[in-house]
Order: sequence, then C-alpha cells, then structure tokens
Amino acid sequence: MSRLYNRVAQLNVNGREFNYPPFSIEFEQNVAVGSLSSATVKLYNPAPDTIKAAEGIKEGRSFTYPYLTVDAGYSDNFGTCIIGEISDYKVSQSGADKILEMKVSDKTKDWANALINKTWKNTRANVIIRSMLATIDIDIGDINLGDNKLYTNLSVMYLRDGLKKIMKDTLSEYNFNSGVIEINPKTPTLKKVIQLTYTSGLIGKPEKTQSGLKFKTLFMYQLNSGSIVNIVTNTINKNFKIKKGVKKFSTFGDSYCEWEAVEI
Repeated sequence: MSRLYNRVAQLNVNGREFNYPPFSIEFEQNVAVGSLSSATVKLYNPAPDTIKAAEGIKEGRSFTYPYLTVDAGYSDNFGTCIIGEISDYKVSQSGADKILEMKVSDKTKDWANALINKTWKNTRANVIIRSMLATIDIDIGDINLGDNKLYTNLSVMYLRDGLKKIMKDTLSEYNFNSGVIEINPKTPTLKKVIQLTYTSGLIGKPEKTQSGLKFKTLFMYQLNSGSIVNIVTNTINKNFKIKKGVKKFSTFGDSYCEWEAVEI
C-alpha cells in the first residue's frame, strides 16, 4: 500500500452534498458480523436548512428518515463507508463551532419492520433469501451459503427472524457493507485476503485474546466485519476473520480502526 495521506471526505445529507475541504467531517462506525452497522456522523458549521434536512418526516404513525451517505479515506485509498438513514440528530456548540451530530443505521425502518408473511415449499435457501430481500429496499450482494438447504416447508413472518433462522440452518452469516447485505459461510473461503503489516496499515502490537486477536489499523475504508486479513509481524503470520470493530475518521483529528478477529 502506498502512504496514506491527503484525507478526503464527502457527506450527503438527504441530497445536500458537503466536501472536505472546506467542511469538517467526522464519524465513528460500529460493525459486527450478523448485525446492522451503526454510525455517528458529525458535520461542522452546517446552515439551518441543512439541520432541517436531517429531520425525519412523520407520515401517519411512522416516519420517513432522511438518507445519508459518507465517502471517506485518503487520496489514494477512499470509498463509500456509510449508506443509511438518519434515525436521530442533535445540534451542539463547541467553542465557535456548531456541530450537527447524526445517528445513522443501515436501512433502519426497513429492517426492523419488514413484514414477509410468506411460505415456501421445496425451495432452496438462497432462493428464499433473495425473495425476502427483494421485498424491501436493501441492496443484495453476494450470497454464498455454507449449506444451501432445501426447505420442504418454511413460513416467515418477519425478515429479521427468517434470516436469522436460515443463517443458523445453513451455517452462514450476514454482513452489511456500505448499505449492501452479503452472506457467506461461517467457515470462510480464502478468495480475498487483505495483508496487514507495519508498512501496509497495521498499528502497534496485536493483542492475543482467548478467541483470537485484537488489533489496530490505519483508517481503511475497505475493511469490514467478515473481512479476511493476513496479519504479519515478527511473531505472527496467520489469517484471521474480523468479527467486529470500530472505524473512526476525522478530517482534522485521529483516524484509525480497532478490530477483534478470530483465527481461521
């Protein structure tokens, strides 16, 4: 990897675009295998109409949440980090700066409330998954199951419950990456491995844990829960699968990622 420098960031709040420079942008994103990612995004010194754009719109008993995306990284290594909906926001003052802080989750309302109420007979798991996901506005990436089980009779009321059952039955797991759901076997195939050394993003000494490893990297937008990494130090040269982590980015402060991974 070439040296990471010259930070870049672009934030879109419900159609309003903000770039660094001149706008200062920060975010912290939590990712984990089998969970929706969540993030806190900060925009410094927004105009009043931008703050208004972050508000949800009430429609009957429900809300339509504003759409938000973030692209971030460095001039030679950047890409989409967050795609989701603003579920809440607040405005605060820090010295001369006004800060718009937004809570973001991947497709919040679609995931939580998606009603499927359908039965499949003599149907493979991958077909059922695609059929369920097609009913809501979630982008579908690769679906590779540990065991593409044939269901003779499967009834699903809610998406979340149906997907949880199929993941257990097929020895698989799902991840959200930049608004796209991907499904892979719990025992991964080594099709794409990212090598981490002290010259390619690894920071400090990895810490061994009972289940694997904790380690820190430079901010790398492409790393995510489920990613397979080859960690190479003076004492380690093994492959690990990331189970969860925190990704922190700032256009003016520290930017890095902290990960927990298991050996494979």
